[in-house]
Amino acid sequence: MRICFGFHRLKLYNYYFRNSVSICANNIRCSTRTFHLQHKLYSLNNNNAERFILENTVITSDHLTPELKLRLITPECRLWTASAEECEVDDPFWGFYWPGGQVLTRFLLDNPSYVRGKQVLDLGSGCGASAIAAVKLGAKHVLANDIDIVAEKAMQINAQLNHVDMETSSKERSEERRVGKECRSRWSPYH
Repeated sequence: MRICFGFHRLKLYNYYFRNSVSICANNIRCSTRTFHLQHKLYSLNNNNAERFILENTVITSDHLTPELKLRLITPECRLWTASAEECEVDDPFWGFYWPGGQVLTRFLLDNPSYVRGKQVLDLGSGCGASAIAAVKLGAKHVLANDIDIVAEKAMQINAQLNHVDMETSSKERSEERRVGKECRSRWSPYH
């Protein structure tokens, strides 16, 4: 069985707080929406993407999952108050640990049986926290995916920071048949 995170984090967030710890077992379709990112003329390759992340984020454990260290954009960082024109990349969503991602990762850390021994696909992984938690909890294989190439580098940096090895990708997942119908979620009560 494969477990698929992503695009359902907000639903989990709402459901988790309304229903404490009870999570429903239901199938979901694993699909991604096509996002067309309009990249700025700032050419980021692997080396300068890493440098950009290291220069514009700080290591923090000040979130719902203090077991994980993550490089994030915090109030101490230049990008926290930067305008769109001052930021060298479009929308650095990877630099924030969104509430839905925090709740999903907290849920996994509190309930490791959801991922232990399973194949996990984290769509829209951003900073990679949920995928990192899945690796730490004994998932058989983890693929962290985000369509932003800088997010992929951020996931790799955060994985290193937490001493885990996981596969990352910035490819559009809807193009690959190996994901498709095989993704299942045990916590989405809406599908």
